[in-house]
Amino acid sequence: MTSPGRSRVARIVGALLFAAAVPYHGTAQSPAEQTNVGLTTVKVMENERVIVFRQTFAVGARQAYHPPNFDIVVTQLNPADAEWRIGEERTSGRQEPGKVWYIKKGTMHSAANLGKQPFDLMIVVLK
Repeated sequence: MTSPGRSRVARIVGALLFAAAVPYHGTAQSPAEQTNVGLTTVKVMENERVIVFRQTFAVGARQAYHPPNFDIVVTQLNPADAEWRIGEERTSGRQEPGKVWYIKKGTMHSAANLGKQPFDLMIVVLK
């Protein structure tokens, strides 16, 4: 028997693996629909438990400092020089693929691309 926390982690990992394996033929938002310049967000999948997004940060992109409406799990998909601000903690530097952040509902956060290449994140919203 698994504990509730272990079961939740298994669902998150399963959603990430599923999202990475399934091709998505959607379209990115137009610049007029984007909240932050240089960010492209595409919904990969949604079900009754999660919504999964792939977010691309163009060179120089900076996300507004904002709170999520749900708990989220963010995974770095490719290497990047980035700045993260979660709550009052600010970090910057090289982020390697597989780095994971858990951000609780209502926690202010933002990210920025400080590098010379775009980078991608997988964002899992826990409903």
